Amino acid sequence: MSPHSFVLIPIFQILFHSAFHHGYHPITHLTKGCPVDKEFCPFETFEHRSLKFMPSNIEKECQRKEKSNRTKYTHRIRNKMWRLAI
Repeated sequence: MSPHSFVLIPIFQILFHSAFHHGYHPITHLTKGCPVDKEFCPFETFEHRSLKFMPSNIEKECQRKEKSNRTKYTHRIRNKMWRLAI
């Protein structure tokens, strides 16, 4: 390799703004595994740390879940409170 050769690797930057009227600022350094002194991080680092959040069986995990009894209970309480307010 010549002294002017370089290897291209995918990198990323995470930008954040706290409100629509505020500008964006980089928070990449807050991502686990990314360099704290740089604004960019190798994509491979992000991909590796994100694997635990990726679905292993997308079809199963996207199935509709059955409603819990808690929903019915909450609905009953709201109705009871509404009747008391009238």
